[in-house]
Amino acid sequence: MASVTFDEVTKVYPNGYVGIRDLSLDIADGELLVLVGPSGCGKSTALRMAAGLEEITGGELRIGDRVVNHLPPKDRDIAMVFQNYALYPHMSVRQNIGFALKLARVPKDELNQRVDEAARLLQLEPWLDSKPGQLSGGQRQRVAMGRAIVRDPAVFLMDEPLSNLDAKLRVQMRTEISNLQQSLATTTIYVTHDQVEAMTMGHRVAVLKDGRLQQVAPPEVLYAEPDNTFVAAFTGSPSMNLVEGTLQRGPDGGHSIELGAQRLELPPELVASRPGLAAYAGKPVIVGIRAEALDDAGVERLDAGPVGTVTGIVERREALGAEILVHVEIEARPVVTDDVRDLAAKSDESVVAKLEQQAAVGRATLVARFDPHSRVRGGEQVTLSVRTDQLQFFDVDSGLAVRGSG
Repeated sequence: MASVTFDEVTKVYPNGYVGIRDLSLDIADGELLVLVGPSGCGKSTALRMAAGLEEITGGELRIGDRVVNHLPPKDRDIAMVFQNYALYPHMSVRQNIGFALKLARVPKDELNQRVDEAARLLQLEPWLDSKPGQLSGGQRQRVAMGRAIVRDPAVFLMDEPLSNLDAKLRVQMRTEISNLQQSLATTTIYVTHDQVEAMTMGHRVAVLKDGRLQQVAPPEVLYAEPDNTFVAAFTGSPSMNLVEGTLQRGPDGGHSIELGAQRLELPPELVASRPGLAAYAGKPVIVGIRAEALDDAGVERLDAGPVGTVTGIVERREALGAEILVHVEIEARPVVTDDVRDLAAKSDESVVAKLEQQAAVGRATLVARFDPHSRVRGGEQVTLSVRTDQLQFFDVDSGLAVRGSG
């Protein structure tokens, strides 16, 4: 086992395209770190550089205490699990798992012992004599995992290994991979575009955009304290609501946020925890609100905490069984930064057009999580309770989180 260090690593392709820009990232021995981001962000490029499948243009990549920039893949002590499994269809499960050991001329008794141990860990023992074509997608993925495990590498590299599985199987397999990684304690870099995988599997999650590292943190920190509007908009489902407001300081020293003609009083503890807010008095600031910080003000909550209210019109509701996502249009300017526009465009170009139209008229849509028994309907006016102690703030120009005084 070993740590992995990216020290200002850069990848520039012959046509001048920069795939990775000055990536600095320390992955601890035994850690499962997830690289996540939209398509083209550079996450697979970073993984392939760690594997030795992409040349490094600049910087230094270390596995343990060895600089591996120019080492071939076979000398890096890594094992890679691919998206397409890459199993040999004419070989049995046992032969597939043990193939790399056979090439390395590992003695037969040791080879069989290591294959049997991997099969036991992965619950593949009943299928050791089967061919890949006789297995389910999840079983084939386990065989690919077994092939990596038997090599006992210092580092596992996993490139979207669950993307070919259906939704139910992905849930099962991500739990199995997490449990397996924990039991083996092998350093693992896991690439995915699926933020649910990232948030549920990683000890830490690193978010990339355009080849640059945006933030690396434990999942709960990434979700609760995003460093910028890109991370805020990318993480979570639904993503964080982002609207423009104006910070006001009252004669008594208290602070509030104006959203159009509506006002939210801010808890003194929240303002004290973000001393950088003081510089925004009388100025616009981006306000971030998670859907769970919004609720129907007509429903009593036991854990209400400090709350304010805003009123709007219900655009639509999405009944999801355990909850309802309610889309409420309020008087406020939505945030239409390049980051938000790019993310919205990847899902639906019409979302971008709507955001720009709403910005022009000063109307924004907030997505709230309501109790499944809520009776609100489209077109109705509704008052939202807002957990003001959970608000986030970002600079309008830079998109960076407003926290410390510096």
